Amino acid sequence: MAQRILGTATSAGARHNLKLFRQSGVRFPHDTALIGDAGYQGLWRSHRYAITIHKATRASPLSADQRQENRVLAQTRQGIEQVIRRLKIFHVLGRVPTSAASVYTLGSADRGAL
Repeated sequence: MAQRILGTATSAGARHNLKLFRQSGVRFPHDTALIGDAGYQGLWRSHRYAITIHKATRASPLSADQRQENRVLAQTRQGIEQVIRRLKIFHVLGRVPTSAASVYTLGSADRGAL
């Protein structure tokens, strides 16, 4: 499993996660597993190995298996969300590196999270 950030995208103002992803031009090999939160529902239509949570509706509640899959996915995403939180706190995502000294690497504590 890769333990690095493979791509980022930002926009001015609010934009839906999936729309931003599609407009960003960020591409991954088709055999790469993408793990997304609820904001990426429908990503599987364009990427075969996209994994997102199951969503219940009034007409179609989740089965026990779907609830268990959601729990496993939430546990997996927990580490990823912690890394994203650190990047936001330290304003890494909002800055563009201007020199080789500004290249960002994750600390050893962060590497195991992705």
